[in-house]
Amino acid sequence: MNKSLSIFSANLLFALTLVLVVTLGAAVQSASLAWGLIATEVFLIALPALLFLRSSGTPLRQGLRLSLPETGFPKTRFLREIWFLALFVALGAAMYFFGLLIDGIMAQLSGLPAVPIQDSLLPKTGFDMAVYFVALAVSAPLCEEILFRGAVQGAYERHKSPLTAILVTAVLFAFYHLRLTGLPALLPVALVLGYVVWRTGSLYAGMLIHFGNNGASALNNILYFSTGQGLPFLSLWSGLAGLALAVILLALITRIYPRPAAQPAPEPAPRRSWLVAYWPLLPAAAVYLAVAGMTLAAALLPKAAPASQIQYGFPSVNSAVTSHYDIANQGGQAVGTLDCTLIPEGARIALTCKRAIRAYELQTGSSYFKDGDHTDTLNATWDGATMALESFDFERKSSDGSAYRSALKDGMLVTTFGVDGAQEAMELPQYAVIEFEWAWQAALLKANSGASYSLPLVWMLSQGAGSTPHAEAGPSVTDEVLRVGDDETLALPGGSVAARSLTLGRQTAWYAREDAIAGLPRPAKFDDGMVVYTLTR
Repeated sequence: MNKSLSIFSANLLFALTLVLVVTLGAAVQSASLAWGLIATEVFLIALPALLFLRSSGTPLRQGLRLSLPETGFPKTRFLREIWFLALFVALGAAMYFFGLLIDGIMAQLSGLPAVPIQDSLLPKTGFDMAVYFVALAVSAPLCEEILFRGAVQGAYERHKSPLTAILVTAVLFAFYHLRLTGLPALLPVALVLGYVVWRTGSLYAGMLIHFGNNGASALNNILYFSTGQGLPFLSLWSGLAGLALAVILLALITRIYPRPAAQPAPEPAPRRSWLVAYWPLLPAAAVYLAVAGMTLAAALLPKAAPASQIQYGFPSVNSAVTSHYDIANQGGQAVGTLDCTLIPEGARIALTCKRAIRAYELQTGSSYFKDGDHTDTLNATWDGATMALESFDFERKSSDGSAYRSALKDGMLVTTFGVDGAQEAMELPQYAVIEFEWAWQAALLKANSGASYSLPLVWMLSQGAGSTPHAEAGPSVTDEVLRVGDDETLALPGGSVAARSLTLGRQTAWYAREDAIAGLPRPAKFDDGMVVYTLTR
């Protein structure tokens, strides 16, 4: 390359655009994710790079390598262009599937949640999803390649060896995305981008690889947003297949596109101290460490928000919806069934459930579980707009003749025991949820992964050590933390579904993404600490 930025200017450009992205970019993306991303890419990433190149006197076509590589394969220009397009887009898509595999491994090792995106910012209409695709698959590849493989790598190639230029640019590119556990998945594609642009002498090749990678990601995300299911074939094997295909395509590229002609020795940078040339990377590193530190702190030391901040979506139940659950104990043994029906009642949503449990006794590790034969009925109603509990009536009848009933009356949860009618009552705390009932109420919770809320959980019978209810003891309340988990793949009898988990104390409920999209308030799976309910139909 005959003309490019100095290393100092490239580092300064990198640091400047990173600060702009973290400040102005974050602000515009919080207002509109897709449009904000397009504005960030064009005005905060590509435009500064173009201005820096122009101010240095670098011709843009030469400095950005805006030309197609010279090769005799295929023979005609038209076929060469089709081949060029297909080859590099395919390589980008292959790297996406390999990157997903690395992301999955890092998530398993770290247990850290993905970067949260507010539900209100996710694309919902067809137009919104089209804009999202353009933002992720078109504007990002064009603008980020101008900055990294164009301005930054070009500067390092002029003053350093090609290997150093590729490695440094790849590291800067990976850290630029401000991901913590996602960092290892970015490095392989960044190295491929740098190598291919150097090998072909064409920034277009890098843009096409970037498009293939981001286009596959955008398509997977759009399918997930609209249907609750991503691409159907994502697995360990798809990740390994992506790696194998990428290796094959890279070998093919190396064979087809000749090694660039030997360049004159890298032009030495003006004599100045190392610190003068590289100091802009120090504040950039500080920005990354600050963002990574906040991500880590939020994951490891989550601060529970008050229950008053909990918001719910609106249920979309226009006719009765029935659900059947199989019940198993903690050892996986079938011990009963649960049948529930959701019924719209004007501005309210009503739930009726009937549960039957067979006696069991289980010792697993240091834990001991025991229950007798009993049947339960539940009737509850919620305000359809806020999902606030309006009525609650639970009744249990055991085969040994014992029974109790808990009902909500004038803000009090009143528990009545046996035939003699002895009662215990407790005032329901503000924002309180009731055991079992909460799993249905929380189905439409609007919150990002990693969020947590402090709220009171009411037990119909007092809880002792090990959550064992005391017979003929009235209701009690414990302060618990409701934690919002990541989306995960949940195996159900009808097939695997994408689901989100919510944990409240020692209980966990999973909600299918497709139910959330449909506005259907029901858990797909629920573990109450004693038994596990699995939706079968």
